[in-house]
Amino acid sequence: MSVTAVPLQPIEKGTLTKLWIGVGLVLAAGLALAWFTTRAPGDLSNASASTFLAWNGTNNDVETTPSGLQYQVIRPGSDTGATPGVNDVVVINYTLRSLDGEVIDEGREATLPVGGTFPGFAEGVQLMTPGARYRLWLKPELWLPEGIEPGTPRPPQLPIETTEVMDFDVELVEIISETEMMQRLMEMQGGEAAEGAVPVPPPAPPQ
Repeated sequence: MSVTAVPLQPIEKGTLTKLWIGVGLVLAAGLALAWFTTRAPGDLSNASASTFLAWNGTNNDVETTPSGLQYQVIRPGSDTGATPGVNDVVVINYTLRSLDGEVIDEGREATLPVGGTFPGFAEGVQLMTPGARYRLWLKPELWLPEGIEPGTPRPPQLPIETTEVMDFDVELVEIISETEMMQRLMEMQGGEAAEGAVPVPPPAPPQ
């Protein structure tokens, strides 16, 4: 049995080096992309609210409303189209974090009147349908209580500084209409509610 020898062509000097450099550049580009997309929130955690929100708003999956509220749909809700109104009551699961990821407060099955929360939170919840999970970013003007301006010393009742962004993870469990809430309270009290009484279910998110 004869074997035919196939002559190997000599590799041009520097070809392998160029090949490995090319592979290295591709890997480096991938690592750089991953690094930039994951590092920014941490690096910007101490930045001003405007600086962070300007960066955050450039992400493709983050929407910004005319008021400046930013939100991300983590999980869409039911397709019934039902969203809460300002006079409704909602049952939610929520987690409040600082921009560096520290959990500041959280609640499960929390019941609260939409109109009784701060403006940015109320706006965000009214975009959701039951079962939805959103992430909300509120600039100071959208969560600070009336009479407190951004940059003023933080009162003891506030969970973060008056210059910071509130970062909420919110899941809408249930919408309860004002009428239904009144009926539930009547059943709990075993009688009729006073005419014109307005139910005030606790608790609201921290302010």
